[in-house]
Amino acid sequence: MRVCEIFQSWQGEYPAGVPCLFVRLQGCNRRHSCPFECDTQYATSLEGGFEVPWQVMARICREYAGPIVFTGGEPLMQVKELKKVVRKLPRSQPVYIETNGDVKIGSWLRRRATLVVSPKSEKVLDRWARYTDVVVKLVVDMEDAEDVMRKTQWAEKVRGIALLMPLSGRGRNPLEQCAKLVMYLRTRTRGVGFVMRMQEVFGFR
Repeated sequence: MRVCEIFQSWQGEYPAGVPCLFVRLQGCNRRHSCPFECDTQYATSLEGGFEVPWQVMARICREYAGPIVFTGGEPLMQVKELKKVVRKLPRSQPVYIETNGDVKIGSWLRRRATLVVSPKSEKVLDRWARYTDVVVKLVVDMEDAEDVMRKTQWAEKVRGIALLMPLSGRGRNPLEQCAKLVMYLRTRTRGVGFVMRMQEVFGFR
């Protein structure tokens, strides 16, 4: 497996506040065509990172014993090796895969791991919105009402869990952004959850 980095931290997005082992896989299929600003640009190149045999990766994950988050880059670019690792983990060990949703996968991996899909287009969203076991993560810019409204309408399509997250950084206060998002949702829709990006509030990765 081509790996960018492995580290332990608190999950800042979903499931927020849970200590996890993060495995950031190297390479992204949208490295030259993503419509959004990437916060892990260093993980998008196919040439970066280092090789780890999938057997070694499985052992590292088992020894951690707690929740595992595979992220990227785009982890599903290495779906064959990823499935081998997940098969070696006990079913009691939670596994989360953070993906842009571009790569189509079979039902086995979706049953064994929780997919946290951050779609980069409405077409990709529509592919995943019908699944009740998929978490859809939508980052919104609170300074742009049209963006928030569009993403809210996207989230209303989702049959599983839909999360709207305020865009952080650029000198903005994430707590203030989250409060604005809550008030916005209360006046316009029901059934759409929200989460602030806790890593930006508390300063962890």
